[in-house]
Amino acid sequence: MWGISPYYERNRKGETGYLSRDPAGFKWTRNLNVTIQSGYTVGVHEGEVNGVNLAFLHNATIFPSAYPDSGPEDVVRSIAVFGKGCLEFLCQKGIIPAVCVTNDWFTGLIPAYAKNKSFGETFSGTTFFHIVHNLEPSYEGRIFSSP
Repeated sequence: MWGISPYYERNRKGETGYLSRDPAGFKWTRNLNVTIQSGYTVGVHEGEVNGVNLAFLHNATIFPSAYPDSGPEDVVRSIAVFGKGCLEFLCQKGIIPAVCVTNDWFTGLIPAYAKNKSFGETFSGTTFFHIVHNLEPSYEGRIFSSP
């Protein structure tokens, strides 16, 4: 089983490099090239916690912090890079899941890219299950044409 998450450049305390201090011993393993606009390089940091494999995708510009105060173009860019980055990571690891669970608005483009055949037929046999845990109108995930 794998879990994939953004690795934000700064945590809630404003610290950088915090993942390297985690007792689980996460290590950088590779870079991915994600084809959005002119392309983005995303670092991958991997580790294991309680038998669950974890991967963190890192790019300081794309993932500066959790819930950054960004405009709509930056928000869409970050969810697009994360969506394609997750699928690219799975491809490079040779992991084609039977079931892929995505959680909330930030992961919404993952099944869209897979089912739209952005990776060819690679994920055609994968079932996607999307969890929406908050439909409150004022919750994150709103993308307006101006900040």
